Amino acid sequence: MKRSLWPALAVLALWLALAGFTAGRHEMWRDEVRPLTLAREATSPLDLYRRTEYDGHPMLWFLLLYAGYALLGTKLVLPGLALAVAAAAVALFLLAAPIPLPLRALFVFGALPLYEYAVMARNYGIAMLLLFLAAVLYPPRAAHPWRLALVLALLANTNLHAAILACLLAGVWLWDAWRAGERRKPIVPLLLVGLGVAFSLLCALPRPSSNLTTIYGASPGRVIRASLEAAKLPDWTFFMLLPSEIPGAINRAILWIAVAGLAVRPVLALAAATSAVALGVLFRVGYFGSYRHQGLFLLFLLALYWIASVPLPEGWGRRLRAVGLYAGVVPLLVAQLARTPEVIRQDVEKPCSSSPALAAFLRGSAPYREAVLLPEPAWFLESLPYYAGNALYYPREHRYGKTVSWTHAQAPGLGLGELLASARAVARQTGKPALIALAWDLTAPAGERRGDYGQTFSWTSGEKEAFERETVLLATFDRATTDENYRLYALRP
Repeated sequence: MKRSLWPALAVLALWLALAGFTAGRHEMWRDEVRPLTLAREATSPLDLYRRTEYDGHPMLWFLLLYAGYALLGTKLVLPGLALAVAAAAVALFLLAAPIPLPLRALFVFGALPLYEYAVMARNYGIAMLLLFLAAVLYPPRAAHPWRLALVLALLANTNLHAAILACLLAGVWLWDAWRAGERRKPIVPLLLVGLGVAFSLLCALPRPSSNLTTIYGASPGRVIRASLEAAKLPDWTFFMLLPSEIPGAINRAILWIAVAGLAVRPVLALAAATSAVALGVLFRVGYFGSYRHQGLFLLFLLALYWIASVPLPEGWGRRLRAVGLYAGVVPLLVAQLARTPEVIRQDVEKPCSSSPALAAFLRGSAPYREAVLLPEPAWFLESLPYYAGNALYYPREHRYGKTVSWTHAQAPGLGLGELLASARAVARQTGKPALIALAWDLTAPAGERRGDYGQTFSWTSGEKEAFERETVLLATFDRATTDENYRLYALRP
């Protein structure tokens, strides 16, 4: 083994120790648990497709969980698979990326690869691995085109954001093939990429009856305005990647310097700029871009710098790439590293979800071990099936289940009186205690609260008086760092 490998392996070992330590103390919340719940309940891959068609995500992560759970039969496949995928991506980056080791270490200890894509068990870690694999396979693409095509097709099926990046890499490939005189050679492999993107859209685009997005109400004018805003203000698109203490103009310059450093290969700079605008439009029109979504842009930049690292002669090209890397990418990496201590401390010291505490409460309370729970908002208890087997009843849908329906089957409005009546009906039907997990603050005599996805919850003074008369507060769960906090009420005998 070359001596130069040992420092990279030492960095990898330290990364594994930190990520494993944090993952071992991480509480799963609903966005992590829901895919596993759907995978556990599916009877076949086709049934899994039917169950996930309103979730807004392609199938790859669901299928991996489905296969992993079928093979191992344990819920630990969720954190285990997420950590294993992220570890593979980090190992590949540390051992193969043509970037100085200090910069590689700076990246892997940032909050994205160390926490968001490793500890948080979502589909974004797969996108990190596949982007880096694409960078490895890009130079020998003429000799092995099907390998790169398969990776890009899989990349498109991790999430919609990565599908955009897969299309851009395919465009770069097509351009380079045309410039090299290989006009026909990549066409058939690229058809595989196109099929992968088409399948991703088939699975991930929410149906018109979905309540997850407003994308179907987007007018052409709104899309045009979003495109102009994304091009003019990229720092608004990727604000979570940038240090908040620095003025917006400087942050904007950092982003464009990172893109301009790829102009040694203009097609790569164009791909980076296009990805910034396309993601900006998606965040403004379709889905809000949280930290993990914005981080995909940084991964894409790293993959493009990896591809652009072919030996460059001394001159302006090498200097331009160095300026982009050190004046553009490095500030982004430093900003992610600065977030790491806080996200790890917060995860270790406080729970991400109240479901573990609720499950412990139910197990330790003999009268309520078999209780049926009625959550409001309904999705606040989607993480509970990871920790307890209690039945869940969704009053807005008038049904039992472990996951909510992301459709207009959920009644947009619900009153406190309806919730109480549902609890009484469930108790009569099942002969088991009915517990209400209520996240809304009822301090006002009467009122209405607006929640996510256009839903409202309301109560009158009479409904509040009846609720207080007919229920008893059992416990308050309010330590979670996410919004999965609520009060637990039981019906009085």
